[in-house]
Amino acid sequence: MTIPSDVTIGLAGSAQEALNAYSLAESQLGPLGPKHSRDYYTTAFATAPGLFVLASRENAICGCALGSIEDDHVLVGPVAVSANLRLRGIGREMMAMLERQTRAVGHN
Repeated sequence: MTIPSDVTIGLAGSAQEALNAYSLAESQLGPLGPKHSRDYYTTAFATAPGLFVLASRENAICGCALGSIEDDHVLVGPVAVSANLRLRGIGREMMAMLERQTRAVGHN
């Protein structure tokens, strides 16, 4: 499945984008709980920006996949895609990029 041509997949470029991703995830998934707080998102971006994948459409974030380094492994989640863009391969593409990035930072 090919993602829509107007959707791009890339890495978060700023702490503000991390906060925007938090807002998207919370709007799509509901309350994220204490583990995945706003601070968690900004800390994850600050400590491992290469593991913070975003999907964008028309200059707005429409998906996010967050990886965080925990001891000797990488945890994935939350992963969210805007409801109107689900089932179009965006989540799959974000996860594929996250997997490539995980290897690039030295984890398997």
